Amino acid sequence: MDGRTPLWIAGQCNHLPIVEQLLRKGADVNMADRYARTPLWTAARNGNLPSVEMLLSNGAEVNMADKYGQTPLWSAAQQGHLSTVEMLLSKGADVNMADKDDRSPTDVAKYEGHSAVEEILKKHAIKPK
Repeated sequence: MDGRTPLWIAGQCNHLPIVEQLLRKGADVNMADRYARTPLWTAARNGNLPSVEMLLSNGAEVNMADKYGQTPLWSAAQQGHLSTVEMLLSKGADVNMADKDDRSPTDVAKYEGHSAVEEILKKHAIKPK
């Protein structure tokens, strides 16, 4: 079993009414799959902003990283989902959290050619002294 719950799949597919119903019924908003990826992580990766907003408003941990150290912000940045990146940042996502290969969300956005995402992340990054 891969650990993907109904909430995880609904978030991935942006089935907002199902996300809402599952949360009302007590689904664990931070239950992760075998890769430690949460419903928020997969919703962010797919740019599903309504699901991201609902999961966050129901207690999803914004900085929970998967087994590779990739956070929802990292995942959204890799895919170039600017609105999702902005939402995650507004909810306290740590722009400086790097994955296990020491790549930050800014690094991966730059590598993937998502210049608008890269610029917004740079504005939120802690500047070295």
